[in-house]
Amino acid sequence: MLADGTKRSKANSCEECRRHKKGCSKDRSGCIGCKVKGVPCVYLNDPMLIVAEGTSRNPDTQQFAMAPTTAGTFNIDASSMATSINGFVGANINPVLEEYLKAWGSPVIDQSLSFELEDTDLLPTFDDFLLVFNYYTDNGKSVSTSDSFDVQSFLVGFYQKPAVLRLAHCCVALGRFSFDSTEAQLTRLRYFKRAYKALHVADLTPSVDILMAFENLSYVARVLGDENLKEYFFYRALEMLVELKMDIDPDDLPLDHLTPRQKEERRRLYWQSYRLYSYVTAYSSDYKQVNLQRGKVKVYSQAYDPYEVFEVNGKSGGLVKKLEGDIFVIIGEIRRLYCRPPSSIQEVFNWGRADSASRKSLSSLGELIPFEFLLLFDDATYVTLDDEERFISQTSTVGGALYMINMNFHSCISVCYRPIMFLTALPSCRPMYLSSEQQNTVVAAIKNCYEASWRITSLLIFFEKMQYGGGKSRLPENEHDFYNIFQNTLSYLEAYVSLWFIVCRMDPQWLTLAFSEDVNTLALQNRLRRVLEIQEWIGSEGRLEPIHKGMMVMLEEIEEVARAGKHVNKQSDDDGLESIILGIHSLALGVKSTAMTNPWCYLGLLGLEIGSERKVKWMGRYEEAWRLFWKLNA
Repeated sequence: MLADGTKRSKANSCEECRRHKKGCSKDRSGCIGCKVKGVPCVYLNDPMLIVAEGTSRNPDTQQFAMAPTTAGTFNIDASSMATSINGFVGANINPVLEEYLKAWGSPVIDQSLSFELEDTDLLPTFDDFLLVFNYYTDNGKSVSTSDSFDVQSFLVGFYQKPAVLRLAHCCVALGRFSFDSTEAQLTRLRYFKRAYKALHVADLTPSVDILMAFENLSYVARVLGDENLKEYFFYRALEMLVELKMDIDPDDLPLDHLTPRQKEERRRLYWQSYRLYSYVTAYSSDYKQVNLQRGKVKVYSQAYDPYEVFEVNGKSGGLVKKLEGDIFVIIGEIRRLYCRPPSSIQEVFNWGRADSASRKSLSSLGELIPFEFLLLFDDATYVTLDDEERFISQTSTVGGALYMINMNFHSCISVCYRPIMFLTALPSCRPMYLSSEQQNTVVAAIKNCYEASWRITSLLIFFEKMQYGGGKSRLPENEHDFYNIFQNTLSYLEAYVSLWFIVCRMDPQWLTLAFSEDVNTLALQNRLRRVLEIQEWIGSEGRLEPIHKGMMVMLEEIEEVARAGKHVNKQSDDDGLESIILGIHSLALGVKSTAMTNPWCYLGLLGLEIGSERKVKWMGRYEEAWRLFWKLNA
């Protein structure tokens, strides 16, 4: 209503209100609706704003300059309009409006306009969002948190995130294991192909988002069985992490613009990457060297904004992840010492000396792990009920998952002593030919491997009971994840190899010297069957296939030795039988090929062949060299 009481025509409403058919307050300084939205308020049809053709007005008068018009057209001089709008908006300009003005005032010729339609595979959809949301919130039953990244920030900005990151999270949300249903595997594969497509058009400038996309794609490629893609994405993520200087604590860098939760997310991403890279150096002889710094990032902790931002995985969760990575580093150090065969038998004996590099690495392991993190029990073959109660209390007090630390602690002992124990298969190394010192070195190696292997299997039975058996009801609900057994199967393999060797390959003279009774008991066979059952339940495809097959062959040979009552303590002769090579069958986006890659293991079989009827060999970079070493020194 105007001052004279007449109504103003709707044609005089601002462009924003007219376009959305909303009531307009028609204020000269900007209508109420546009001020609330934070958008420019422009009156194109108001005669008071139209000026004569070819004339202009001073911008300070808060009026617009118009470009010449032709019939049926109405053109605005964008630069003059932007200057005028800036004149009346002033210093308190809305940030959104400022972005509009920047775009409006930029010459069109400088803008890189693309008229290509966006690939529908890369567009964010509500189904994609719902898939990820349900995964991280347990179908809406819990707050969206993760122990490795800021889930809440990711979900809030889901539609603005790079397509490759969004789709990589969808792949993760579709399943964690290779033995998921066929439908889930096919759906995951489709999402992976979409993510792979998004990668080719993505801006790969180093950023936390792209780093996380690479990490997730590496994880999904591993589940799909594509070892080549897994390694490619994994090392791209590591290289980007180093380039972003995330291996230095954010408090020690000029990153004042980051919020506390963003700094905490960087720490968690570093420790996750450090642990994974340390794991790779522990199981692979072909890993790529990355200049990832150690010891410069603080152990991560919780962030509040105002509530907990990250998943609560125990008060010692950050320290536990650091210790797991440190133990992998030590296993990797020992592995590198043993990966190539020595020049002589004497060098193997030297590995058993207290001042050897391998023994020093093992000693550093004992100094590294706090005493309260070790699950100790008297009888290596059995965890008693009293032991179980103590372990539950200990785990609760520590406030972190102790499974990986303890399994790898004993694996490290077995890895350190196993090559020395393997000397007992050689006729040239029978006790009668060795000095007392050498005999003591070998007997100590046998007993350490034997005890460590039994402890690994006993702890596995305990943790499996707590996670899935009758022990679960004895745990607080918020501590169930502390007993997860899906994290590491390489310890089972290490225990299997040591126990198989003692039963099936060790010279009987050493058995008599090291043990007072028969070791191939029904209890041992039942324990190994139970471990194999757990391994089968965890999975027997992809990277787990050679581990599972190797364990099956070793168990069959152990049972045959028990029936026949004798060993096969030498390598098989070249009798023309076909060799079976245990390796990982490579996949290419879900399609199986005949190519194989080296299987995951801490130490492998170091050149020995398993199975009593056929030559079953472990695929490895230096396995053939070790086989030749044993034959030359037999």
